[in-house]
Amino acid sequence: MTMKILLRLPLTFLLFLAVIGRCNAQEKQYHIGLIGFYNLENLFDTIDQPDVNDEEFTPNGANLYTPKVYIDKLSKLEDVLSQIGADLSPDGLAVFGVAEIENESVLKDLARQPKLASRNYTPVHFNSPDVRGIDVALMYNPKYFKVLQSESLFVPLEGRDGKPYFTRDILYVYGMFNGEPMHFL
Repeated sequence: MTMKILLRLPLTFLLFLAVIGRCNAQEKQYHIGLIGFYNLENLFDTIDQPDVNDEEFTPNGANLYTPKVYIDKLSKLEDVLSQIGADLSPDGLAVFGVAEIENESVLKDLARQPKLASRNYTPVHFNSPDVRGIDVALMYNPKYFKVLQSESLFVPLEGRDGKPYFTRDILYVYGMFNGEPMHFL
């Protein structure tokens, strides 16, 4: 086009041409990486830890929480977690936060379940001062996420009696998600 013709064209048409030229020149590629959260609802092991109020989740406790019950719970959680996002990506969730877990070992047991094992989920976990031993954590597939920093953020609360009340900490994780910086709380 000559300069005379360009000057006669409406400005919106020229912008349209510029956008089309830019779109053709820079074709973006997208990668699916799914992020989620799941409450594991009292995922405890069956072992009584003396410094934690977890007796109800032991074989002789109020819930009669036997190894059979624990394995059944892991199986049910495995079924659900393996299906989340599987219609969009065969890897399912790339990163997911979890709540109501007792410790890192229950997360490792969950990650080893047959329907999840190929995803290589790795936990980021810190013990919280919660009297029941309830914690939060982040599970991630190293194919999608690389942890660069993580820490447990204490939540100072005061009980009705004015004394400190201890609950779950906030988990902070920073890393690279598909090459992009990402913060999780």
